[in-house]
Amino acid sequence: MNSTDTTPATTSLAAPSTLEAEERALNWLRELVASGSQSKAASICGISTTVISRLLSGSYPGDRGKMLERVRQAMDNELSRTAMAGERGFFETSLSRTVWQQCEFTRNFGALNRIIGHSQIGKTTALEAYHDSHMDTYMVTLNTGVTLGGIIRTLSAALGCAALQYTDKALAEMATRLTRNSLLIVDEAHQVASAGAAAGIQVMEFLRALHDRTHCGILLCGTYLLDSWMRDGRAAATMVQLLKRGTTCYLNSYATKADLAALAANYNMPPLPADALSYAADIVKADGFGAFCKKLEHSVYVAYRSGRAATWDFVLAVMDEQARQAEEFRNDKR
Repeated sequence: MNSTDTTPATTSLAAPSTLEAEERALNWLRELVASGSQSKAASICGISTTVISRLLSGSYPGDRGKMLERVRQAMDNELSRTAMAGERGFFETSLSRTVWQQCEFTRNFGALNRIIGHSQIGKTTALEAYHDSHMDTYMVTLNTGVTLGGIIRTLSAALGCAALQYTDKALAEMATRLTRNSLLIVDEAHQVASAGAAAGIQVMEFLRALHDRTHCGILLCGTYLLDSWMRDGRAAATMVQLLKRGTTCYLNSYATKADLAALAANYNMPPLPADALSYAADIVKADGFGAFCKKLEHSVYVAYRSGRAATWDFVLAVMDEQARQAEEFRNDKR
């Protein structure tokens, strides 16, 4: 990987000089050409490849300042788009397709199913996107130490009904909102394991009773802690009935090359070269796909604030520097 200066530009109230602005535009144009082609650069800047060649060689015969101002404006627009692209949030991956398929399967067959996967792989992001784009879909998130009263209040708020104290009345009230075509998504379902055996069983049994009453689809999503708690923990004997009411989908923890390509496209970046693919695979394996997404988002922002094109050389250099600083901090015993 090439050595790259990753120091963000210092924020200043004073506007850069004309020469500084022109030099910055030229540097960006060089990086743009190097990362793609003159044709791509010409399309982005709205000028011809001949003009680009002459600007870079210093032989442009016309009003150089005026032309570089066009390049600078294109640079600001492109860097802004690149920096903000990640805020589009959801983009399709192999994992999100699997999650959406499970949502559809659970709804269509009125099942009580489970999605199990490691943390930070994109489960919640995919579920939220499905919830936001599909009618008659409700989503709640369990918190640490969830109780029966807590799940009743949480579900009542999501369904827009009264949070009644007694279980039978609460079930009856919720049944006025949920139908055979509804889907209820319960995220962070592994939090039942932190509630204590009795409380956790009460929460899960309420969900089972709600499913039996309404015949709507209910999809529980959690980490492997949920799976082990239901199958092998103190609640296992009671959870047999719930387990038999549906299936368990175990999610792949690793992003595919196509997933990483989709992530790059989300930030208006070219496909990952071999060194970036290897780097990304190591981070995803250690910390999850979500962790790599966050690192990339930060690196693209650093590029934007530095007035640099978000090339993979630059992005990986920022990540390397972050890792170096983290290691230095951990080893500092002062």
